[in-house]
Order: sequence, then C-alpha cells, then structure tokens
Amino acid sequence: MSDIDLIEEFIYSHLNGLKVGHDEDIFESGYVSSLFAVQVLTWVEKTFDLDIVSEDLRLENFRSISAIVTFVESKRSVTADAGA
Repeated sequence: MSDIDLIEEFIYSHLNGLKVGHDEDIFESGYVSSLFAVQVLTWVEKTFDLDIVSEDLRLENFRSISAIVTFVESKRSVTADAGA
C-alpha cells in the first residue's frame, strides 16, 4: 500500500468514510477537531517510523492529505540524508 493510500485510509476512517479532496483542509472545514491533530502526529510517527520534533509541529504539515504526504516524504528525505 502506498503512503497516500495509508494516509487516505486513516483520514477517511476518522471521517466515518467521508471522502475529502487531497488538498481540502480537514481542520478548517470542521471535519475534525484540533485534538485529532495529536492523533495524526502519533499515527504518522508510528506508521512511517519518523521522529516528529518541535519544529515539525505546524498545522500546515497536517491540514490535508496532500500536506501529510509532503511532510512524510520530506521527513524521509531528511532522515535519508542524515544517514548517508
């Protein structure tokens, strides 16, 4: 399963199956609460084996499916560069 598929599945499961556009702001739209941001952070860390640090804690990294995909890819790139 691709990253975007995993992220879609997680988001859609918390929206009771409601499908949202990849660029739709799930917080601004009122679909989820700010408390959901903590769930997303925890899920991203566990699912993608990433360490989320304080500078990553910006809502713009998690406000849409596309933003989460971009964030995960960016963190992987930084992690890969650090390990090289």
